[in-house]
Amino acid sequence: MNGTCCVAGCRHPSATVLDVRLLCRDHFFEDCYAQMEKFSQGLRQPGFQDSNGEAVRHYLAECSRQAADLAGEDASLSNLERARVLDVLLLASEVGSRLRRSLRKPARLAIRLEDGRPGRGWSETTETVIISQHGASVRCQRAVETGAQLKLVCAQTGRWAGVRVVWQQSRPDGTRELGLEFLRNENFWGLDWAAPDLLPDLSPGRMTEAN
Repeated sequence: MNGTCCVAGCRHPSATVLDVRLLCRDHFFEDCYAQMEKFSQGLRQPGFQDSNGEAVRHYLAECSRQAADLAGEDASLSNLERARVLDVLLLASEVGSRLRRSLRKPARLAIRLEDGRPGRGWSETTETVIISQHGASVRCQRAVETGAQLKLVCAQTGRWAGVRVVWQQSRPDGTRELGLEFLRNENFWGLDWAAPDLLPDLSPGRMTEAN
């Protein structure tokens, strides 16, 4: 992997990419431990999962994948580093087991993303990749800051909701995939989440204006 670790003052070569950040081995492990400790503490607090569940799931999946890739592809890892890989995988599994199950459905639904900030506003018509009760992952051509608040409009229904960008990653085609979480916990997609095998007809429709 080409590049230098993105942590300020670190000159070591990058070994992984975590949430579009290049990290060396030491800072990868450091980031994993710090984030999972943060998640463990947060899971003891009421409402943490409703506000952060999608971001936690994405981070756990990414750090587990990167840790496994590191162990499988880098023959220069020391015994201590291999032990840390195993530790990260076990911690991620333990934290993940404490998250409530969140149903997800692969679905290509036409949507519009809007940033309404004065002087910096933009609008992009795109589509979802996966939808859940608490948010969605969507394709996006723009670089959007994690934590940014946007407006999501469903093409078929015209409904809109405020969302927050909780993660992002680059795609092979040069676009980005954004993980969005609804700012208010409501059944935006209108699905019966108690019946995960039933997906009503939400095929992309003509884009309409939100009320």
